[in-house]
Amino acid sequence: MDDSHEQRVAARRRDREVRLAAEDGWLAASGLTWLDSGPNDTPIGVIHVSETGTTLEVPAGLPVSCDGQGVTRLALRSDAEPNSHRLKLGKRTFQLLRRGGTLALREWDADNPFRLAYRGLSYFPVDPAWRVQARLIRHEVPRRLELPSVLGTIEEFSSPGTLSFQAPGGLACTLEPVLDSGKLLIIFGDQTNSDETYGSGRFLLAELPDDLRGGPQGSGDVELDFNLAYNPPCAFTPYATCPLTPPQNRLPLRVDAGEKRPATGHP
Repeated sequence: MDDSHEQRVAARRRDREVRLAAEDGWLAASGLTWLDSGPNDTPIGVIHVSETGTTLEVPAGLPVSCDGQGVTRLALRSDAEPNSHRLKLGKRTFQLLRRGGTLALREWDADNPFRLAYRGLSYFPVDPAWRVQARLIRHEVPRRLELPSVLGTIEEFSSPGTLSFQAPGGLACTLEPVLDSGKLLIIFGDQTNSDETYGSGRFLLAELPDDLRGGPQGSGDVELDFNLAYNPPCAFTPYATCPLTPPQNRLPLRVDAGEKRPATGHP
């Protein structure tokens, strides 16, 4: 066993547990309201949606803040924009979301009973055999993937290619990643989904190969460490918009690595 690898996995898991249980982590998610064009009444005031932008008007006396400053009127930036706004009202946090051409307001509540009852994640033992080297076989042009979400909406992603690797035991496998915040996001399913892991599948992040980061062309090597596979947000809350696993990413084997199914489902 590579002690340094096991320590890195343990550190990543600790960091994820902290983020998951934060006051605005997935365990605190408590609402998702889809917005219509025009005025929308929300707990933080009236949100006006138009072709020119989205504006929040806060009623007098309602203590809504952003970055520690009181808010009366604000042109809202969504999670699809840099420096998106997060607004506070007591122990509740709110953020504007953009999913395709639709806007929604997500709410987190630090006193969400599911968050307060949370006792941590469970995992498969760290297995170095599931730290595999893959080769990214590039599409001639990035492929657009339209993936249905758990809410029935469609999420659009860009896929740079197909990852080819050998699983422990020698089985040749392929997965199609998508680009997400400067990394490769792999949305995959496997035969543990029926018993030990979340039924819809799991997520895995990987670093971009050199040729997608401006390095030497043709350097398409990618490390896939399935010990870092994690549950999608929809495993913890009904207020997530997770994309579902595409058919080409359902592996015909068990991936006994990474996070197991949460001990308790979401409310």
